[in-house]
Amino acid sequence: MKKIMLVFALALVMALAYAQENGRPGRPSRVPAVPYPVEWVQPSGDTIMIRIIGDENWSCRTTEDGFVLVENKKGALCYAKVDKEGGYRATCIVARRPERRRRCELRYIEKMKKNEKLWRRRNG
Repeated sequence: MKKIMLVFALALVMALAYAQENGRPGRPSRVPAVPYPVEWVQPSGDTIMIRIIGDENWSCRTTEDGFVLVENKKGALCYAKVDKEGGYRATCIVARRPERRRRCELRYIEKMKKNEKLWRRRNG
């Protein structure tokens, strides 16, 4: 009888440990991306509106008009470029609001529009 109780207690402890590791019952363990634009404050003090797209396996940040952004070492969101492995890397061009974009940003954005991986069209 003691062995049965010991096995039962051990099974209960393992089940509780598994539940703790994989989230509490009744509570989601994954959270979807925010479905609306959010304000991001750049280290310079400028603010931009960004969208966060993706799911629990993949996500990225884009400008409000759909250009992919990557955070650089200083914490600023910069326009992305595709590296040799097919991932995103930050460029030296810091993102700004559309009405404040400089010529170099506008030229880079024109190049980004030619690469679907760097430009995500908004869906409605």
